[in-house]
Amino acid sequence: MSSSKTTETLCADVLIIGGGGAALKAAISARQAGAGVLIASKGPVGKSGATYHSALETGAYNVPGGYIDSADTPDIFYRDIMEAAKGCADPLLARIIADEAEEGMRFLEECGVRFERNADGSYM
Repeated sequence: MSSSKTTETLCADVLIIGGGGAALKAAISARQAGAGVLIASKGPVGKSGATYHSALETGAYNVPGGYIDSADTPDIFYRDIMEAAKGCADPLLARIIADEAEEGMRFLEECGVRFERNADGSYM
């Protein structure tokens, strides 16, 4: 038996490998900068990868800055990350996450993510 293979050439300025949250953020940023973007993912984009599964498990996005707890700060959030990681977190990455989580939440809301809110408009 002979098999026939079809080849297709795709061109893009930026090739994103993966369909998780970081990949999609990179794709959005590249597109906003004017680049043509191609995403290669092993599963449906936005429904595979670590981001999708961890978000489904916890159903939460943690953000300091008084959204839930008025006393919460990026420094407290950083300490919480480091304590929960039991020595397995990269301190520099944990610092970036703690410092940029609020900006990330605003970005997600601009992209159409709807976070649950209380009747008074505060976050749950």
